[in-house]
Amino acid sequence: MDKFKPQDRRQKKFFLWLAVAVLAVLIAVAIRGAWGAYFKEKESRFYRDDASTRLLTLKEREETLQKDIERLNTETGLEEEIRKRFNVTKEGEEVIVLIDTPEGGDSNVVVERGIWRIIKNWFGF
Repeated sequence: MDKFKPQDRRQKKFFLWLAVAVLAVLIAVAIRGAWGAYFKEKESRFYRDDASTRLLTLKEREETLQKDIERLNTETGLEEEIRKRFNVTKEGEEVIVLIDTPEGGDSNVVVERGIWRIIKNWFGF
């Protein structure tokens, strides 16, 4: 019976290493799956946040459009919008057009300098 003991030890060692290798492969597969799930969750969280931001923007736009529709459904709102877009007036009204001057002042004013200006002013030209 003594001659079977060394073989039993080798067999036990072999099965121990085999079990460790199988467990290592199973752990590697589990870690790879968890790693992939982590990144998919991170990506889906990004897309969810982006979609909720777009939803808020669209809701604000919807509120603005609803207010504009309500305003345009009234006679004064419609008149105001037509006046703004087409620059029209009612019968009997007059329009005053204001034109801004450049920052440097009035660009149509010509300033004469020198001796000729003095002579012209002296003779009244």
